[in-house]
Amino acid sequence: MNVDRVRHALIVCAAIPAIVAKVQSAFCNPISQFVSVRKELLAIQEFNVRILFAVAVFLARTLYLFLILAGVPVGCQRNSECKDSEVCIERTCVNSCLIKDPCGPNAECFAERHDSKCRCLKNFEGNPYDGCTPIGCRSDSECDSNEKCYRNVGNGECLNPCLREDICAPIGSECIAANHKSNCRCIIGYTGNGYDKCTPLPTPECVYDGDCPVSRVCLREKCEVACNAFNPCKSPAKCNLIETTPVKTLVCSCPDGYITNGQGACVTLPPLVSGCENDDECSESDACINALCKDPCACGLNANCQVINHRPICTCNPNFYGNPEIECVELGCQSDSECEEAYACRREECRPVCGPDHWPCGGEAICKGISHQATCHCPQGLIGDPYVTCNAVECSDNSICPLDKACVNHHCVDPCARNNPCTSPEFECFVINHEAKCKCPVGYIGDRTGSCKQGKCRISQLLLEY
Repeated sequence: MNVDRVRHALIVCAAIPAIVAKVQSAFCNPISQFVSVRKELLAIQEFNVRILFAVAVFLARTLYLFLILAGVPVGCQRNSECKDSEVCIERTCVNSCLIKDPCGPNAECFAERHDSKCRCLKNFEGNPYDGCTPIGCRSDSECDSNEKCYRNVGNGECLNPCLREDICAPIGSECIAANHKSNCRCIIGYTGNGYDKCTPLPTPECVYDGDCPVSRVCLREKCEVACNAFNPCKSPAKCNLIETTPVKTLVCSCPDGYITNGQGACVTLPPLVSGCENDDECSESDACINALCKDPCACGLNANCQVINHRPICTCNPNFYGNPEIECVELGCQSDSECEEAYACRREECRPVCGPDHWPCGGEAICKGISHQATCHCPQGLIGDPYVTCNAVECSDNSICPLDKACVNHHCVDPCARNNPCTSPEFECFVINHEAKCKCPVGYIGDRTGSCKQGKCRISQLLLEY
């Protein structure tokens, strides 16, 4: 069989024209002749490069024709001659997934053992030949702590329970997702269990000492006399309140003729052997104290002392007020006009009229200080009493509602059901372009008297239009 093929090839070579004879000698004669032809071609240096390229293409095509005529197989004959992922199609090895893709949705094809096979994409499960579905949750443990598994949603989805369940009080509450559950609590400024009801906390008389007048401190949100409430001094010591900030300070001082023993008590001075007996024995700016001539001044903070006839006279410095023997504080505002528009004069201090979280407004309302007063208003898209709460509106005019509904009190309602203009039982009410209309029933027509009577009408007639 091989001899016949070679003989057939020689006959074909003899039939090719003179130019093809070169190719014949290259493949049919000994190798030495092929080498001589190659040297001969290289020796022709004046050939253009394009001519050489054309000759090479011609030789390749001639070789392919020669192989076909000689009966030599070209390309693959069976799948085993191709890669594991390829099949032999028309003597060409091709990836099997390009020829046949049997996979369903959300599945991908892969070639193996000369055949197309399917598998689900990542995060999908199911029969890849029919179609794969997303892998969902089966229990809460598969979700984050602030999510819950809802098996009835899709193929099972982990969602925030606060967005799916409305179990909190309608006003003054907030929902917090934890441990796969919705937990409710009242927001700052409200009290309650968060689930049933949250009520606003009463406004305290004070929050810190600075809210109280002189000689008083803030105890349990009320202004109390500090020395009476704490009683820190032992007799005969006297209690004095120093107006320090942010917390006022209590100081115990011993009266004249006593000194402290370092343990919070006052003891009498030991007798002096010598010294003054009265003020006249001292200079005009001194006084006789415990048989000693010394400066009698003991005024409070921000106070000025003048000694007249051996007696100290304490006065507050300019722009300060208070008890000069204890402390003088800087003079604050006296009226709202001395403060900015969003502030008001409270206990001689300019303080904002709007508190944290837009207090005293309720719900989603916004607080704004105008003319030293807190003014509440609902933001755009919400309505209601801004001092209680603001709610979303369904509509603002008829154009928002369907044609058979009208906007009444910010809700889309049937105008015939709410306010039927058809007072006579003969009429039927219907809605056109958000308006209630009256017409006669089928088989009746209207007359000039405003009633319906039986008769034929060619076109539906409106009896009344409002």
